[in-house]
Amino acid sequence: MLFPIRLEGNYGEMQIGYLDSRGNVQFNVRAESAFGPYDLTAAIKHCGRVAIMSKEGNRVLDTHGQIADGPHFGRFIAGIKSADDYCYGLLDAAGNWQVEAKFFDLICWDGKFFSAKLEMFGEYSLYDARGKVLLENYALVGSLVSEELIVADLAKDRKGRRGFRKLNGDWQIKPRFDSATPFVKGRSFVTEGLGKARRAGIIDINGKWLHQFPKKVQGFCDEVSENVIGVYQGKTSGLMNLEGDLLCEGEWNPMDGKVIGGVIPTLKFKGKKYGLMDIQGNWRVKPEYETVVAQVGPFVAFRRDPVGFDEIVVANTSGSILWDGPAAL
Repeated sequence: MLFPIRLEGNYGEMQIGYLDSRGNVQFNVRAESAFGPYDLTAAIKHCGRVAIMSKEGNRVLDTHGQIADGPHFGRFIAGIKSADDYCYGLLDAAGNWQVEAKFFDLICWDGKFFSAKLEMFGEYSLYDARGKVLLENYALVGSLVSEELIVADLAKDRKGRRGFRKLNGDWQIKPRFDSATPFVKGRSFVTEGLGKARRAGIIDINGKWLHQFPKKVQGFCDEVSENVIGVYQGKTSGLMNLEGDLLCEGEWNPMDGKVIGGVIPTLKFKGKKYGLMDIQGNWRVKPEYETVVAQVGPFVAFRRDPVGFDEIVVANTSGSILWDGPAAL
């Protein structure tokens, strides 16, 4: 995987280079902007439309899309302008619409399934890779299919409690949790109840408690990644494995990130700055940045200036700074 940077020029007309994990530019291309990283294919903006590049870095075709995100699992989430907004679908590497651009929003594409809604105020439904609806109006936004189950809630439940639905629509576990992660190796991290009755811990695929944690454990990241999850404990946070063991803890917050390549972007409480931490709690990149721009493959991009959007710092998972300069995304 390669990461796009701006070698020269401004948005609308720039020379985009693609960095490898050692900081070397493998190739460059002239374009208006980049849409995302390079993983065998990449999308750039050319003459106002999405153009797809080959593995050699040559622009091979222009598509009918006008914006794109990806590639993710060999596809681009792409959009076409419609009235005052965009309609989204899935575009393949040959520039063909695998799924017609008809959705108001399309998220959580994992190579097999995606969630989407047709209207701004509509409910999300679950679709397969060809755009066939599998599960209508499952309500919860942003959940991935894992172990043939999806985290879902009931629109009529004002408490927003969550459970797990099978792909045929039946409930594996009826909604009772205030938060729940997708299952990984038969385990989900959940919270249930409020006040003194509140519980946090790990359940099995039938909803049985495997572990219940001390009251100081207040919440978890949205998903387990690389068998590790971020845990919020009020004044401190930590990283925990699937067995419920804390790998490290401290006065920092990993809640907006996930572990990729053994590291996670993390906000330090003191100073409110982001850095890059490994799962033992060691800083690979010291916390001195305002925001995290992107985390993909072996790259994490930070923004140093809270106001300026043109300058980024790109690091690899080892903590080496690969680029400190203009952004192409």
